[in-house]
This record gives sequence, C-alpha cells and structure tokens, in this order.
Amino acid sequence: MRNALRLGPTLAGACLVLIVLLPIHVLATGRVFAIWVVLLTAIALRELIRSFPPDDRKSGFEAALRSRATPAPEPSAFAEVERQLQLGLAFADHAHRTLVPLLRSAAAARLSMRHGIELERQPDAARRLLGEQTWNLVRPDRPAPADGLGPGPREEDVAAVVTRLESL
Repeated sequence: MRNALRLGPTLAGACLVLIVLLPIHVLATGRVFAIWVVLLTAIALRELIRSFPPDDRKSGFEAALRSRATPAPEPSAFAEVERQLQLGLAFADHAHRTLVPLLRSAAAARLSMRHGIELERQPDAARRLLGEQTWNLVRPDRPAPADGLGPGPREEDVAAVVTRLESL
C-alpha cells in the first residue's frame, strides 16, 4: 500500500506528459507513446528496486577494504636519521653529502653549547676536544671521496664518533 501511494504521483506525472504531448503534435503519436512507455518502465524499475529490503551483506570488495589492517604509523624523525646512516655507510658520496654534515652539525652544537668553541672558527681547539678519529670525520675541510660509489665510513667508526659526541 505504501509503495502504491508513492507510485501514484509519479504515474500521474507520466500520464500528464502523455496528455500534454499528444494534442500539441510536437512529436508523432508513436514516438510520444514510446517515450511514455520508456518513462513508465523506468518508474516501475525504480519502484521495484526500492521495494527490496536493503542488502546488509557486504561485497567482497568492501570486506577486503574493512579487513585491511590499520595503516602503519608515520615514521619518526629517527627513521630518517637511520635511513641516512644506512645510506651513508653504504656509499661514500652519500656519507659526504648527508651523514658527515649531520655529524658535523651535532659536533658543532655540542662544542658550542658545552665548551663555547666554534667548530669552523676554532679548529685547533675543536680538534683537541673531539679527538683525531672524530675530527677526521667531521672536520669542515674534509675532502670529497675519490670513489663516491665506494663504501662509506665503517659502522664502528661512526658509532665511536657518536659516542664521543655524546660524551662531550
């Protein structure tokens, strides 16, 4: 009954279209009738689809989307440093362009904050405090590697430099 009440105004509108178009002879009678049949068929199909209860089952696609694990959290700032470290250990050129400047800025910050020494302006004092191994890696005038695709500094050397910087 409810569907019939909803369908009534729609059918009345379709009949009104038929009644208006037939007398004014804008289109041939056969064509007006064909348009009216298509319109009634579309209305009937819409109402038929609406009469079915909604399907609570999810499609395979929706189930796959819902079953996906929550996305991985954004990597932390340490993940970027770790990535730079791994690349710097693998390639001398990457170490020269990214890892060494990162260590150099850490050394400059430690020397400045804890000892009042500027790495580039007071290289002798910085060299004494840092030690030879650390100085050789972070010195401002460190030359670029001859073979950029060769291995970077050894992991043990970098670990010793970081330990030394932490102890300053």
